[in-house]
Amino acid sequence: AALALLDAAGERDSTTELMLRAALGTSLMYTSGPVEAAEALWTRVLELAERFGDIQYQLRALYGLWLYKILVCEYRASLTLGQRFQRVAERSDGMPDAVVAYRMISMALHHRGDQAGTRDHTQRGLQRPAAEDRRAQTARYGVDQNVGTLVMLARSLWLLGFPDKAMQAAQASVDKAAEIGHANSTCLAVADGAWPSCPRGL
Repeated sequence: AALALLDAAGERDSTTELMLRAALGTSLMYTSGPVEAAEALWTRVLELAERFGDIQYQLRALYGLWLYKILVCEYRASLTLGQRFQRVAERSDGMPDAVVAYRMISMALHHRGDQAGTRDHTQRGLQRPAAEDRRAQTARYGVDQNVGTLVMLARSLWLLGFPDKAMQAAQASVDKAAEIGHANSTCLAVADGAWPSCPRGL
């Protein structure tokens, strides 16, 4: 409704449009799934963010597009978006989003069958310092990045033939999710990390 008012008032190409489209894109992804409207919204957000030189919204848009491509199984495109996110993240202050980039790339590699590459990227990501405000970063990207990275590490280790190490990584992801008390991170740790890696349960 707010975007319709902007259109009626002829106030497109503004930072207000940028923020509203990002908010709607996030909402659609978590309520309707990977619908084409969400991809169109994030494409527009990226266009505006690049025009305004807004690094944080460029990162949000690239993440939104990456998530869309992951969900529709376009893994080559998702890898390219993850690598692009990494380049933008390296220009941001303190590089707090570098961990996010490693997780994005590792997930794309995992689904393309490169488990060694997945393991290497997750391990590098886990060596990065966590964001100072982990809650804000978790809210921005929908999941705690350390939890998500450990999940990908567990999955890659399992497929590489290291079940004990995979179970350790899965347990660590569940423990970290419980520590921060973030529901979506806990769901990710249990459903995507612990369940595939630990058939006997934790």
